[in-house]
Amino acid sequence: MNSSRRKRRPRFVVAELGRSSSVPSLPGDRDLFEGLEKTPLQAISRTFDIVNHADTTISNRRVLSSPTIIVPGPPREWLGREAGFKVSRDEGFHFVDQNAFRFPNAPLLPLFAAVDTLASSGSFSWRDVDFVTDRNNLRKLLWWIGGAMDGQPLDDFRIDLQLAGKKTVLMSRWEKRDREGNTWRCFFNFERASTRNVKGCQDGTGHHRILRYDLNGLNMVVHFEVDTFVPGCSTTSSPKRDHVDHLVTQLSGDSFTSKGLTTPLESRFGVKIRHAGTPVPHEALVEFETRSEKTLELNRYESRLEGQLSSAFPVADSPSLPGYSSVWNVPSHHS
Repeated sequence: MNSSRRKRRPRFVVAELGRSSSVPSLPGDRDLFEGLEKTPLQAISRTFDIVNHADTTISNRRVLSSPTIIVPGPPREWLGREAGFKVSRDEGFHFVDQNAFRFPNAPLLPLFAAVDTLASSGSFSWRDVDFVTDRNNLRKLLWWIGGAMDGQPLDDFRIDLQLAGKKTVLMSRWEKRDREGNTWRCFFNFERASTRNVKGCQDGTGHHRILRYDLNGLNMVVHFEVDTFVPGCSTTSSPKRDHVDHLVTQLSGDSFTSKGLTTPLESRFGVKIRHAGTPVPHEALVEFETRSEKTLELNRYESRLEGQLSSAFPVADSPSLPGYSSVWNVPSHHS
């Protein structure tokens, strides 16, 4: 999707020229038009109609360092530390889209492997689904429809579409780079200081949840990254383990040598699968962010509600208190 304007990156800041950093050398950006015909098939203008809120049903998945997923592995657990502790700035690099890095030709493959692993044979029909997508794609479309955010121009972006069967559209996330350098932020060090992997999933390095919901008549399957969960939350209804609405999976960075692994690894679509962990209620999920106090704008986080989360923790990082935390509860009508 093209736009003549450019947007701010939603999560990570690139180091300013002339300042030292520990960013490793990474490949250059990919061409936005890589593999595409130069002549567009159709030009689409921005139009917007208010749609009904989606009726949310739950399911989970997690993205990590090796092509092995843990089913149903939970997110990292929130430790509830008192505010005021300090963490150092991030170093090295982070993954922009680890699925694309591990599965460059089929970034949605772990999602399908997770769903088909926990769903009983024939209990979930992919042919009834209209769109399978990463939430990031929906956020980009919302930004494009809404125009510049806070007076800032928008970046050009691309979403790869593929028809599967007669009506199901696969929306694959496309980024100019799969990894970025960590510069002048403390997000990942704050994450390590504030959360922990649960027992049995210590080698996990990321978590995604899969949702299925109705969006104004469209049957959507959407996956998105989750930062942590608050222990102790309970749900009023028991999950149906044979349904996609209650899937939790993780990709594991050291699955093949993990201590205590007693069950053999399965393989589905070429993705290795390990069974560990328990499902986490959707209302227990939390996203947090580290921001400078001068640029802490809560309205920038509303597009993350495409994942139907009920709470988020914006975390202000400043020279004096880089790990100072504050809690923002999203109004209930958003959930």
